[in-house]
Amino acid sequence: MHLSSARSRRRRPTFFMKRSDRLIARLKHLLYGLRFARQVDGQMIMAWTPLPNWFQQFDTKDYHVNLLFDIREYYASGGSRDLIFFDSVTPFPAGLLSLQGPEFETMRPSKFEREFFLKDNPTVYSGVYHGYQFADEGKSQAALDAEVREIYAELPHDPVVARILASAKVRMNTENYAVLHVRKGDVGEMLKRDLPLLAEDALDMKALRLTLSHYVSRTAPFELYYPEIQKCIDGGLKLLFTSDSPETLGHFAEKFGAKHFIDINRFVRARYPIQKAFLDFNMMIGGTKVISTGSTYAAFAANLGGSPLISVAMTGSVDQSVQFLFDEYCPALATNAKVRRVLEEEIAGVYKTKGKTPNPSLAPPG
Repeated sequence: MHLSSARSRRRRPTFFMKRSDRLIARLKHLLYGLRFARQVDGQMIMAWTPLPNWFQQFDTKDYHVNLLFDIREYYASGGSRDLIFFDSVTPFPAGLLSLQGPEFETMRPSKFEREFFLKDNPTVYSGVYHGYQFADEGKSQAALDAEVREIYAELPHDPVVARILASAKVRMNTENYAVLHVRKGDVGEMLKRDLPLLAEDALDMKALRLTLSHYVSRTAPFELYYPEIQKCIDGGLKLLFTSDSPETLGHFAEKFGAKHFIDINRFVRARYPIQKAFLDFNMMIGGTKVISTGSTYAAFAANLGGSPLISVAMTGSVDQSVQFLFDEYCPALATNAKVRRVLEEEIAGVYKTKGKTPNPSLAPPG
């Protein structure tokens, strides 16, 4: 009886997803994937895999989705029809079609054939879902983003997360604030790892270029934030400060005055780093604008909040970027002519690759 009933169930399209990167990249593709799956009455199954060893130095091994969302409540209210999480490194079933494979090359990202999914009810997988839509949708990215905001609002927060967020917003005593997000931590550790090897001619240039790409696009010299900070101050808007290196608040408080900043760590604390990152992310969603760089963390917070992202990445000169790198991460190598020459050439190359023209006239404000 049970087997007969199981066989008689109507098959639905099934979308597997597995990512091993950090929190916000996972959430971003999960939400766009869930939006895509719902278009054909499909189900998303996400493997929430353990964090790679390199990132555990920042986020520890306690990297579980139930620290973010109330999974029991979500499933009890029928959410499992759309989305199921599982903690596993188990490979996908053999023979699955990949949406990133050659079969779908002409359809990515916005020309997927709805009939294929409705008729054949396939089981597929992909690690990428951002921007995916069916050919008959014809939606702008802004329209897709709006749908994703609604989906995110449906996911119930873990009770601890919900309580901390509610308390923080009451204690802050303001609903109108900008966000200043300064990223350093993991990118800085990459540089500290790679640059001594560069000095010893023991570093693969491909690895260096990847690290410098992260550095240039996801971090920025402090002075590049100044103009946007000043605009907020002139407009009477306080700035909620968040960073993976919270001590950097001291630099901006000294420059502009502590009264203009709200230290997120006064209001948001958590036992687990992933939960703290998630709490900070949700506080960022409430900002009227987000001043940051090109990091997924900041950009997706602005996206979910429907607020503008003001990116200061690559708004200065190559010389500024090189000097900041030495000052912050490897002062001992600042006089190494070979290291400086390589960094100047490679950082200029990143600017060119990303289509940015370095601004040689942008000097740090006095």
